[in-house]
Amino acid sequence: MSDCAIGVVSTSRQMTQRVLDVATALNLSLVYVQSYLDNAILPSLRMIQKNHLDVLVSLRGTAAQLRDSTNVPVIGIPTLAMDILNVIEEAHQNEKHFMLTVYDEQQIDVEFLEKTFATRIQIGRYRNLSELEDLIRNISHTECTAVVGGGATARLAKKYGLSNYLMVPSQNTIALSLNHALRMAREKHAQKVLLAQQRGILDAVSEGIVAVDQDGHITFFNKQAQRIFQVPENVVGRLVGEILPNSPLPEVMESGTPRLSEVESIRDASFIVSSLPIALPGKGIVGGVTTLVPSTKNTPKNTKNSQASQGLVAKYRLENYRHTSAVMARIIEKARQFAVTESTVLLTGETGTGKEIMAHGIHLASARRRGPFVSVNCSALPETLLESELFGYESGAFTGARKEGKAGLFELAHRGTLFLDEINSMSLSTQAKILRVIEQKEVMRLGSDYIIPLDVRIITAANENLVEMVRRNEFRRDLFFRLNVLEIHIPPLNQRPKDILYLFRHFVAELQGCSPRDVTLDPALEKALRTHNWWGNIRELRNAAQRYSVRSSGPISPDTLFPEDGSSDDVSLVGSDLRIDLKELNRVVEGLVIQSLLDQGLTKTQTAKALGIS
Repeated sequence: MSDCAIGVVSTSRQMTQRVLDVATALNLSLVYVQSYLDNAILPSLRMIQKNHLDVLVSLRGTAAQLRDSTNVPVIGIPTLAMDILNVIEEAHQNEKHFMLTVYDEQQIDVEFLEKTFATRIQIGRYRNLSELEDLIRNISHTECTAVVGGGATARLAKKYGLSNYLMVPSQNTIALSLNHALRMAREKHAQKVLLAQQRGILDAVSEGIVAVDQDGHITFFNKQAQRIFQVPENVVGRLVGEILPNSPLPEVMESGTPRLSEVESIRDASFIVSSLPIALPGKGIVGGVTTLVPSTKNTPKNTKNSQASQGLVAKYRLENYRHTSAVMARIIEKARQFAVTESTVLLTGETGTGKEIMAHGIHLASARRRGPFVSVNCSALPETLLESELFGYESGAFTGARKEGKAGLFELAHRGTLFLDEINSMSLSTQAKILRVIEQKEVMRLGSDYIIPLDVRIITAANENLVEMVRRNEFRRDLFFRLNVLEIHIPPLNQRPKDILYLFRHFVAELQGCSPRDVTLDPALEKALRTHNWWGNIRELRNAAQRYSVRSSGPISPDTLFPEDGSSDDVSLVGSDLRIDLKELNRVVEGLVIQSLLDQGLTKTQTAKALGIS
């Protein structure tokens, strides 16, 4: 019984004695304080703190006041009909007309009482000590000659010189309430023991565990999480953002979407981090939990804190895409819509139109913005190295391989975005391997015998017409349809003339450290900029702005600004040693014709017959 701490708030000496008698009969140890209603709050709180009480017991009115002031369960002792009848019978013998004081929520059948005792009974209802005192102070204005009620009523009646009849719960009523308190205390004690056991188990595991309530306050932070994050022990109750500024829990609870198996580096160690919302039926999300598991060898090696050191971060947002033309405004809005999906995006456009900046912006506008952004120019890597760079390799996979092996770009992009620029330059064999990785969502390093699962969004860019390449059998048809789910075509600069002067002024302002409004251009130069054939697009425009910015003084001629004018008749983009292989040309034409017939549904036999060949 000593494990259960029960406290009683008594309203009178008579009630205190009766409670102690019942407790002795029940072999129950308890502590008590003698007070009532509002006055009982402070002494009850001190008693709870001093004795670490599990349950508090008091009369109904005082119990109602205490419930709003403490988290400890409070049991109200009911006033039963028999207890009321006993005290009213005593008052009836001496008084003709009296007031029965009852707490506001208590139901009394006055008509029954008056018929039973053939007397007039006035009911005085109160919600706190102040209202009760007003009732008794003003009783002289009524026909009542006495008051009937609990300990608070008796004290106030004596204060104002009135007759009073004390109503004390019977021993049976008190016994019922104390037994109820004992059961509740035992249940609470058992919960404490269970929680302590669970806490011990969760502190013993190797995983770090952090839990928060719906407002983001920490409710649980186990020992392993304290070691991982090196935080003090008294963090329960604090906002998770104060302790863990980069915690995904607020975002997870807001969206209701779990973030699973994210690999993060924390104090030079890798952990698999999963964050989930906690929801209850009918109540929605009531909290969240994060678990941190030490990383293993077969886990993709990208980590959030190492992304910056490896350059695996996006640098440009869609807002950084400067423009003034309506066509670019529509394209950027389309990019924002595509960003919120998980679908593959194909960016097309001439060289220099800003496809990579668009890819950066889509990543940062997506739900993967916290993940890595891996960009690779497929044309910049030799075919012999492209496969090992994309898929990675194990130690000893080939001559010259790193001793410790190397993670591929697909691995590095796990939980993030992989941007494949100039994908049209890939060989057909590499395209086939890329297709398998995209479809299976898994990769195997060169020289390895285990599969690594992946969660990667693919954004690709091409500066050639992939449809034409497919028709020429230079690009795999199945890969094209896998990549061309969502397409954004960025028009060349010549097709959006409004952006030319706008961008030129911005580039010059950046180089000169001033505002674009301060960049004044000669009318002849403006005309030259608008009419120039920007075959290098924005990249060429930036070069022209750099030449303009480094001029000594005075006007600058178009020849100086555009030394390699792609529109000039005397500048040939075709070398003087041009040679045309007619046999190769015939072979290409023949292949196109055969493929066209096959695309129309003809069989190989029908195609050969139509061409007059075997």
